[in-house]
Amino acid sequence: MVANQKSMRALAPLVTALFITACATSPSTRPSSSGSLPPGVGAELKLCPGLNVANAPPVHSGRSIASFTPYTNVRGVSLLRAPVEACFSSGFGPRRGGAGRIHQGIDLYTGAPQTIRAAGDGTVAFIGVQRGYGYTLVIDHGSGVETLYAHLSRFGDGLAR
Repeated sequence: MVANQKSMRALAPLVTALFITACATSPSTRPSSSGSLPPGVGAELKLCPGLNVANAPPVHSGRSIASFTPYTNVRGVSLLRAPVEACFSSGFGPRRGGAGRIHQGIDLYTGAPQTIRAAGDGTVAFIGVQRGYGYTLVIDHGSGVETLYAHLSRFGDGLAR
């Protein structure tokens, strides 16, 4: 999942508890009414094994991200931080070692293609191909909050703006 300049204001708070300070409210854990997380969503997020993760947030000894909570609240909108079973492969911010410009999102690596959940309730604002992102989906969650999903392998059947 990555963000463009427009959606960065909304996406940045998603990673605040990971490693930066922004305007999100304190993260909350909001499991479903049954008390569990949605299928395919983990209670922890780990750095990808065998990778030197760019802009890695602080981690525990087992490479799980410190202070990770599955949900956050951005401008009154509850969002999943990692809406897919994945590992953290690249973080937000300037690349270390002169490897390029500022990375304007976070990347979650799934290995084989998997179904990605929407981070929260919303409507599809964009679905198509964007230069540099490939298959891209933008969801508008209201209150000026958008999430952008990029580098996708395909779109689900019937998904439309």
